[in-house]
Amino acid sequence: MTNEATVSFAKRYARAICHLNRAQTTSRLGLILGAGISGELRIPRWTDLVCQLDQALNYDSAGAPDSYRAEQLFQHYKRKKASELAWTQTARLDAAVTAGWRTLVASCLYKDFGIDSGFDVASYERMILSHPYMRSLGGLAKRAELVVTHNFDDALESSIDLYQSSDQDTSRKYYSFWRPEPFLRRNVVNIYHPNGFIPLHGHIKGSVSLILTEANFADHLANTNTEEAHFILRHLADKTFLILGHSLSDGTLKNALRQHANQRPAHVNYYVRNCPGS
Repeated sequence: MTNEATVSFAKRYARAICHLNRAQTTSRLGLILGAGISGELRIPRWTDLVCQLDQALNYDSAGAPDSYRAEQLFQHYKRKKASELAWTQTARLDAAVTAGWRTLVASCLYKDFGIDSGFDVASYERMILSHPYMRSLGGLAKRAELVVTHNFDDALESSIDLYQSSDQDTSRKYYSFWRPEPFLRRNVVNIYHPNGFIPLHGHIKGSVSLILTEANFADHLANTNTEEAHFILRHLADKTFLILGHSLSDGTLKNALRQHANQRPAHVNYYVRNCPGS
């Protein structure tokens, strides 16, 4: 933004900016991130990722409803792997299928950064540094107590590392997790990946399982007895969230916000809408 545009923006949204700043200074700021923040990093969104899995498995799932395509692909991969291995021990076979599927998804997710020996970490980090706001988002995330990201990638974790490399305050790092926990860790950025986590960086631990369909996670939230539902709703109730790169038509987010609105109708969260060319 130009200085004039920044001043105009600050005046227009002065109340929201003050509220968000207050939430940040009192450690009550939270972030909810969607696929929109990863788009300029050459990381495929859900539909593109499924299409790449189609190609990698030489399987056409395009005729199935979107919410079932990933499940079809996984079942196809599982049958193929089971036939190749011909193992009789179910637990051993399931572990091999899970690990192989995760590796396949990672190869598609980071396809543009793949090299013979693994992944090109330097190229990935250069892409993050050239992103319009990713590095600044890392700085903002450092001051948030909780970040909920529905992305599989570790772009946020990398942006925190890159921001921190030039920041004098090196005390706060991050803790990435994918299962709800009863308490958030102190003095770190708690980064929750409810759909699963596949980091490009080898030193960061990823999740074993993945939820590739948005509908699956929406089902979790719709059932108020699940750990996921209680975790999200509890933190929506006691924090002020800034929503970035997320579609409000997404069933996952919509379910959570609808239930929260019924419980706390006066509580305000904020949504940043991307306006291309504005």
